[in-house]
Amino acid sequence: MEGVTGEGIDLSSLYPGRQFEINTLGYTPITGYIPPYAEFNDSMWWVVSHQPEDYDFRRPTGGLNEELFELVAERLPKKWRKFLYLFIAVGSSFDQYHGIDAFFYLNGVIVSIDVTTDLSKTGKADFIVTPMNVDPEGGRVSPELADRIASQLKRRYELAHLS
Repeated sequence: MEGVTGEGIDLSSLYPGRQFEINTLGYTPITGYIPPYAEFNDSMWWVVSHQPEDYDFRRPTGGLNEELFELVAERLPKKWRKFLYLFIAVGSSFDQYHGIDAFFYLNGVIVSIDVTTDLSKTGKADFIVTPMNVDPEGGRVSPELADRIASQLKRRYELAHLS
């Protein structure tokens, strides 16, 4: 996935929503590119196989990815943690048409997030991440957000695998 990680660019040249995405997720796409429409599953699998260069979805870094990932992982059963991934979808058809900027993946189940500065936004993603529950400048992720994401992952995993 082509884009920028924030290194070497003037973040003030980006509109506030893109600044928040790059500060939260550590990545934003090259502006102006509009991907073609793809169905939900096709979009998701495209994202899985086209992660930003130098991004490790098993041990995310950049923005608040590391903190968010670690907070969610520590709330899961220990034996599940090695199967937890965090994929970045910003700028993809998953983002553009399905409203998903990133998603956690755990053995076939996903929990999606949309990162936005619009506090009134409701969306298609499972969780809307706003300045109310993350503070990129202070390096803080709300423990409540991590609790809710981990709980949703547990519920979906148990429904998919333990029934």
